[in-house]
Amino acid sequence: MAVAQDSFSADGNKIVVKTESLGKTGIIELQATCEVNGSVIYIDTNYSGALPYLGSIQAGQHYFEFSVPGYDNLGVWLTVRDGMKYSITCDPKAEITLFAPNDRVSVASNPTLNAGVATIDVFCKTDGGILSIDKTDDVGTIGPTTSYSSVIAPGSHYLKIDLNGYYSLGIWIVFYEKTHYLIQFDPERMTGYLSLDVSPADSRLTVDGVTAGIGVSERKTGHHRVVARRFGYEDKELDVLVRDATTSFASIKLEKAAFAIDGLGFSRSVFNPRNAGVAGSTKLEFRVSSYGSGRADIKDASGKIVASFDFPDFETWSQSVVWNGRGEDGSPLPDGLYTVSLAAKSVGADGAILATAEATIDSSLVIRPFGAASAVPGLLYMPDPSPDPAGTVATEAFWFSSLDSLSDSAFGLCAATSVDGKATIAVQAAAELAGSPANSGDIAASALIGLLGDKTTAVGGAFFLRLSYSSASSPSMPDSLSGIEASLPLEASFVDLGGLDLRLALSPGALFAFSSGATSYLGLSRAALWLEGNAFKTGLSCELPFAFTNGLSPQWPAYLAAEGRLMFGGSPFVAAVYATAELSPGSSASLGAGLGLGLLF
Repeated sequence: MAVAQDSFSADGNKIVVKTESLGKTGIIELQATCEVNGSVIYIDTNYSGALPYLGSIQAGQHYFEFSVPGYDNLGVWLTVRDGMKYSITCDPKAEITLFAPNDRVSVASNPTLNAGVATIDVFCKTDGGILSIDKTDDVGTIGPTTSYSSVIAPGSHYLKIDLNGYYSLGIWIVFYEKTHYLIQFDPERMTGYLSLDVSPADSRLTVDGVTAGIGVSERKTGHHRVVARRFGYEDKELDVLVRDATTSFASIKLEKAAFAIDGLGFSRSVFNPRNAGVAGSTKLEFRVSSYGSGRADIKDASGKIVASFDFPDFETWSQSVVWNGRGEDGSPLPDGLYTVSLAAKSVGADGAILATAEATIDSSLVIRPFGAASAVPGLLYMPDPSPDPAGTVATEAFWFSSLDSLSDSAFGLCAATSVDGKATIAVQAAAELAGSPANSGDIAASALIGLLGDKTTAVGGAFFLRLSYSSASSPSMPDSLSGIEASLPLEASFVDLGGLDLRLALSPGALFAFSSGATSYLGLSRAALWLEGNAFKTGLSCELPFAFTNGLSPQWPAYLAAEGRLMFGGSPFVAAVYATAELSPGSSASLGAGLGLGLLF
């Protein structure tokens, strides 16, 4: 029996049709196959079944279309005759290409096993996109992380995104069964133009808080806040509506400002000039509205002028000068209330505008350099029982390392702040650069509550609570044993060396330790001796745990640290250097070192 074969091909895709006579009339056989698994056949746009397909068909002209997951559809028109057998094989080569109107819609597809349907996930690069499919409005609200997920019938569908302030964006997509589609819309923002002009021309313009210039700029549609400012003139603010594809105009003429002063005051209303760094001074601050000059006199309670500052030319709004609270001989002024009198006038004016403010010098507000490594505010192994004055903040970036191997290091940050002068809160976070496991770290937090005394008294005491955790098996960061500590640090100042204090502190406490799944209760003893002045602190601190077995049994090693801190002149910067040791009877000491740079204000 003779067999005829025809081939139809386009873009690398090929359909092969073989025909042969059945030797009888009244019947037509159809057999369809595909080189790709999971394909289906549509006859005259009607779904007929999965391949391989075997069936019959009426004589006449028919359109055979093959839906192949991950490929373009293949189709062919055939005239089917009575008494014949048709064997059709599709061989797709070209991967699927989907219609998109521009580069603002991306479509990706992957084959699935869901016969008879396609599945979709639709995203929008901007939050709040309203999705419509065909004639169904608002099927879902989508964004960069919020998708619309559903099944969809095979065939052509129109998807559209509407978003307030953006152009509508739509696309026709031909969906095939057994295929999943990931679709992402990137709608274009509606924009218009804003033309700005201002007088005087050197005024500062901002649009929505961002500096802008004179001329035309493209802006998103909607309302915009335009502000014009220039020293010596009144500020002016406009609300400008920018519409799509149109230009909005804003022309601003500033009016000259009347001369005025406001906001006179001190950055620290109470301070101690004996403190080092920025804690030993205060800043006199005020604002003026226009050009002029002024003079500020600071007087003590008797009316005596102790400091004067001239402001020969006001050329901007904010004015300030630092007052160190010291007399002409450089020595700190006595404690008490001081009043500043400011007299300021505009250019060419005869009379002056007067304003006053007050500041207090209080020598009891003692702020000394201190650290907070391991969340221990004070020395490395001893919390200082006396909180600093309210609002004091210390921060430090530090490095610690074993001298046996400098690669075994820890870098971190710590900070401490005084709360109302009665408590100190400290935190620390550090990264271990070596050891086990990799990428280990240390964290700690503490609270110290003052119970008696302060920086000016001979004795002091506090309650100290600290929580620490390390994921390293052998951390390089000192005092990083995982656990909860409660202790009672006590200190005494027993030598006054002409403004320098020599202090001794002891701290009994308890530690609930947890490490590698094991827990233990330990006693904890700390001790320290240090010398401190206005700009430095140097001392020794140590720590030794005890087990509650057969009385108190020392749990070696003991930990020892020597450290020094120094402030740089009148700046807030503090440098620190550390030397550490771990000591055990009968064993050589394990030595370490550390460096720190911080701020105290």
